[in-house]
Amino acid sequence: MAALTASSGAASSGAAATAVMCRGVTKSFASAAGPVWALRGVDLEIPAGRVAMLVGPSGCGKTTLISVVAGILKRDAGTCHVFEADIEALPRRQQLDFRASTIGFIFQQFHLLPTLTVAHNVAVPLLINAVSRRHAIDRAHAMLEKVGLGGRGDDPPAQLSGGEQQRVAIARALVHAPKLIVCDEPTSALDHDTGMRIMALMRDVVVDEGATLLIVTHDNRIFPFADMMAHMDDGRIVDVRLNGGAAGAREALSGQ
Repeated sequence: MAALTASSGAASSGAAATAVMCRGVTKSFASAAGPVWALRGVDLEIPAGRVAMLVGPSGCGKTTLISVVAGILKRDAGTCHVFEADIEALPRRQQLDFRASTIGFIFQQFHLLPTLTVAHNVAVPLLINAVSRRHAIDRAHAMLEKVGLGGRGDDPPAQLSGGEQQRVAIARALVHAPKLIVCDEPTSALDHDTGMRIMALMRDVVVDEGATLLIVTHDNRIFPFADMMAHMDDGRIVDVRLNGGAAGAREALSGQ
């Protein structure tokens, strides 16, 4: 199986810390006709401080894989560690604490809470991590400014367009400075210029905070922002390639 590793062509040496390490991961779902295999022995290694993208046809297992990595789905077999922690092996309370402090999520369906304001939605990860309400709301407003939604923090999510709601979800994933940000189609509802700006922001988080991005995407407009790309098909990683990374991001932004 292919592995996404520093030796696959990343710019730095093998001394880089490992953000994600999966070996032989399988996952199936029950059906009347028998198990349906979503993952068929995935090997995946992502050094910390990289933007890694998972690409491939619909139904090939990309979203299942990031869900296993993030500890949302239980694997059938194999091992998976995030910054050396096997989330699945932790006690339930520690699983929740680890995800809350270490992982930021950008879901395809946004999952905003309709009864909360936009700023309160963004502040949720901070409040879960025991940040004071006032400080959490201040940081939420600052992050909304970064994603181009300054002044919308007091609005309910229903007053925002689909693209604006996606930017709220992105702000929520970034606000608590997680070490790993897991994204499922983060630019699918965004126009070109906004998508480029959001990807530039997320690359800045990688550079400034040392975070790691793991992105599932079909959006070829954002491919230049990746340091490395893993191609999936039929539940397996079939190819891993070095990508443009910072240089590719500069070229994409200059072409807006």
